[in-house]
Amino acid sequence: QGNFSRMDAPLVIKALPKLTTQYRKYQLMMAWAYTNAIKQTFKGDTPEMRAMGRRTLMYMTAHAGVFAGATGIPLVSTIAPYILAFSSGEEEPQDLDRWIMQNVPGKAGEVLAKGAFNFIGIDMSTKLSQGKIFDPFPYLDYDVSEDGIKDLVFNLAAGPSGTTMINFTRSAEYFGQGDVLKGIEYMVPKGIRSATESYRIATEGVSFKNGDVVVDPRDVNVWSLFVNSVGLPASEINKIKWTRSQQYELEQYFNDESSRIRREYIDASASRNRSNQLDLRNEWVDLQKQKDRVRPFFGRDYKTLRRQTVSDLLKAPYQQDSRERRARRRFE
Repeated sequence: QGNFSRMDAPLVIKALPKLTTQYRKYQLMMAWAYTNAIKQTFKGDTPEMRAMGRRTLMYMTAHAGVFAGATGIPLVSTIAPYILAFSSGEEEPQDLDRWIMQNVPGKAGEVLAKGAFNFIGIDMSTKLSQGKIFDPFPYLDYDVSEDGIKDLVFNLAAGPSGTTMINFTRSAEYFGQGDVLKGIEYMVPKGIRSATESYRIATEGVSFKNGDVVVDPRDVNVWSLFVNSVGLPASEINKIKWTRSQQYELEQYFNDESSRIRREYIDASASRNRSNQLDLRNEWVDLQKQKDRVRPFFGRDYKTLRRQTVSDLLKAPYQQDSRERRARRRFE
């Protein structure tokens, strides 16, 4: 697939600091291998060369699909959310993993999404996935905000090593909260962290930052704990982490959308724009329907993503006036 020596490294890797380009050679070599196979498939000089390109491309995508699932195939997990959103007409954030889990129940869904190793409780999609081969910054989560831009600049300069620096910050945060085991996890190397994490889950279960235990230790399979302790990604434990990350993403989306509609309604009310107010009330109702669609992903907990009535939106201008009056009194 390529030469890992510095002599044959791409010029961009030679020019940039080692910290920034760390762990990028494999990604670039695989991107070249896929690109070359695609080029050979369609623009090969002879039918034999084009057939060779097709076989190479099929082998690489099949290898990624079998061992890392549908999300492990290059570009699939990047393009799928847009296709799902367009085909379903739903506005909430789409995710290929979540769509597969919802439509293909049981172990079959896990295997389709995460690969064949899930049959034995090992999620190798985290190690064998090639889904981000063409992603220029595969270790970044894009966020269009002030904090997101700061993280982007920092991680671009620090490369994957930036994650290690952030882990030390998280470690100090957990120690400050009195969560010793989590603090230790984030300050030790990956191999030791996996063993420490397995011990914590076996004794304390899985908990949120506020200390709420969401998965009882007795509910976690012993095989999953053993697999995780030796450094292999256990399907059961990874699914818990993935579910929580998806729930967090959805909660953030609905909080942001509710705040946006409320803010725009206040402005429309101040300008007496009745047409815009009507559109925003309809948008508010649609947002509540979106909550109902994703609530099964939260175990159908009716207290999660609570429905908000139109009257909650209608009160927003008056509530803001009340807050402003109270705030002004502080400066009198």
